[in-house]
Amino acid sequence: MNDFIPNGYIILARKIRKSNLWLSLKATHRLVMIELLLQAAYQDCEVVRNGEIIPLKRGQIATSYQMIADDIGDKQVTVKVVRNAIEKLEKHDFLAKDEAKARAKRGLLLTIVNYGVYQDSDNYKGKAEGNETGITRAKQGQSEGKAGAIHNKLKNLNKSNNVLKDIYDYWNSLEIIKHRELTQKMQSSINARLKNMSFEEMKEAISNYNTIIKSDLYWYTYKFTLEKFMNAKNIDQFLSENNPFETFKKQQGGGGRGQRKTSHAGSSQESRNYESPTEDLILGKPKEGEDGILSEELLQRIRST
Repeated sequence: MNDFIPNGYIILARKIRKSNLWLSLKATHRLVMIELLLQAAYQDCEVVRNGEIIPLKRGQIATSYQMIADDIGDKQVTVKVVRNAIEKLEKHDFLAKDEAKARAKRGLLLTIVNYGVYQDSDNYKGKAEGNETGITRAKQGQSEGKAGAIHNKLKNLNKSNNVLKDIYDYWNSLEIIKHRELTQKMQSSINARLKNMSFEEMKEAISNYNTIIKSDLYWYTYKFTLEKFMNAKNIDQFLSENNPFETFKKQQGGGGRGQRKTSHAGSSQESRNYESPTEDLILGKPKEGEDGILSEELLQRIRST
């Protein structure tokens, strides 16, 4: 366990809940993020690790993956989860890791980027004034200097890094099924996945899915709409951790689903929008033609199985 846990308090802006960083993290990754904020040195100091004195600057943590997992004390937060969380926090420029010093100290030397700025209470101060009835109302103060710069930076960041729009644009860029607008249903389905999946994982799953349906190496060809793809059972099977490239790879000379292919690839968006969710989740299911008669090709495949 970590013997050096600073006393006092930290500042956590309420707006973090709407930030691109927060929305892209899993619940377990958010626990790691908060734990690092709690453990970061609030002033320059020295700590002892493995018998060595390590100087820390404000916003730095001397720790290890195992130590962080132990300090959180949640069975779901494993060493692997901690490692993945730190990698994601690095990608979002929330965290910096000094690899050279970390190896030398046999642990992690982490720095929370802009710690001093976000832990400065002056950047969050507003103004209060009373009215004629004596009721005090809190008014948002006008940001000045550094506080104004932070406000503008966050505002621009939220505009340019809207997770919903990024996912929508990425989907359309692959031309799986190109949508004309980001509908409310699409937004709801994406938001539902963001509760337990990061932006990077969603994008990775979409990329894997796009590769599979467009390659002759794989038997799966069904084209989802963005809304239906975001169904948990649909998107999960295309996460790299679930080995989709092995799951959907064509079998050489064998029977079973490796010889069968769905016939949805050429169907239009309008003709599929209201297919039942059950059909969406059955992979490799032979489909009837529009006249209700199985094609000769499918009949031959069925007889050969």
